[in-house]
Amino acid sequence: MECLRCALHDRPPPDNIDNVNWGTLLRQARGHSVECFLFPWFCKYFPGQFSARTTVTSNSPQAAWRAIAIEHLDATLIRQKQTSAILAAAAKAGIEVLPLKGTWLSETIYQEASQRQMVDIDLLVKKADRDRSNQTLIRLGYAPRRALSDSEYMCDLSYYHSAYSIFVELHWNVECQMGGATEIPDIEKILMRTDSSTLFQHPVKTFKMEDQLCHLVQHILHHQFALSLKSYRGMHFTGLTTTSCMLMIVNCPPKAQYMETSPLKGIPLKSYIDIALLINAKKQNITREQLDNSAIDWKTGEAVPFILQMVTCLLDLKDIPKELIENTADQSTLQDAVAAIFELPLASTRNHEINLLKYRESSMAGKLRIIFNRIFMPKSFMQLHYPFAKNILLLPITWLIRTISLIRSSGKEIVSTKSSGTNLINAANRAEIIKKLTEKW
Repeated sequence: MECLRCALHDRPPPDNIDNVNWGTLLRQARGHSVECFLFPWFCKYFPGQFSARTTVTSNSPQAAWRAIAIEHLDATLIRQKQTSAILAAAAKAGIEVLPLKGTWLSETIYQEASQRQMVDIDLLVKKADRDRSNQTLIRLGYAPRRALSDSEYMCDLSYYHSAYSIFVELHWNVECQMGGATEIPDIEKILMRTDSSTLFQHPVKTFKMEDQLCHLVQHILHHQFALSLKSYRGMHFTGLTTTSCMLMIVNCPPKAQYMETSPLKGIPLKSYIDIALLINAKKQNITREQLDNSAIDWKTGEAVPFILQMVTCLLDLKDIPKELIENTADQSTLQDAVAAIFELPLASTRNHEINLLKYRESSMAGKLRIIFNRIFMPKSFMQLHYPFAKNILLLPITWLIRTISLIRSSGKEIVSTKSSGTNLINAANRAEIIKKLTEKW
């Protein structure tokens, strides 16, 4: 955290950094996807260890850190060309596109685009333009992960291209019925007040400052303060299970170990760096009234001032007006939220947290009801994951397949809740914080 604060404010390193275990620091940075954000700061203040002419050994953490940064720089250049081609095709088709999260922020608030790591290219379009956007991506050679659907359980769709390692995620909203943690934002109303800009010399739409903050906070709430690990092709951990990744950490030679380790415990601190840089970069005034009005459409309640308070504490921000962070939750809630960031379970466990929490706290009848509801999902949901469910005669077979799948994926977690109630304490704390922040709205 001290390194992140120093890098954010371009301060000299702390006196005790010479005692840091560089290998541990690199693993921590990778776990939060901030190693490329830190790298230029290390080059500036530790040139003898991180420059290309360094005398450190080739299998050292410093050399591995440099190799990771260079590799990500190459990937960023490819991603920029990929994004530019998509925006050019969208403009030609008359489709308004709004780049989301890192796709926009990396080019506008970071000193170098390669400092902002991402697993996909997030693009938002109006629902009315969704089908044309789908066809535009297909004409560019992208293959959708599944068929496009009007289901209320679908608000985005991933697209893959054989020539690129990074995938595209097309959004027409940022939340759907299966989101769980937050309500569905009124994205149509939000899109009515966007600004016009350019990205790679192509026209795009952008959120206003207050909507950008609300979106970043809504994304944090959506993932319950911890972003989920996504599977994608062509990157370091393609095809690796959580277990195999953990074995690599233990068994690999030093350089390979740092290069191949994936961020198994989520990437929460990257999101807070986004917010801090956005606050620092956008010097125009923003009022509490603007934030509160925006929060109504984003359904984020009091979460934005709360997260701004967290960022102030975590990253030592001085320029956030007091009115933007006042009247937030009590200090104990703030401490619980900060602690939750550093006590995250594995991503594979978080996928089932909400249902496991409900299951643990329910009566026997409630447990049976949860199991029943998880198996006999509406047809509109089932056909997203089981295309043959479109035929109503095949629904019984679909439910049977889903039952087997749920037993395989969730059976062990359900058993663990019986043997140890402490497994889900962190999840329960985060769920309670989100409830406090959003229940009034």
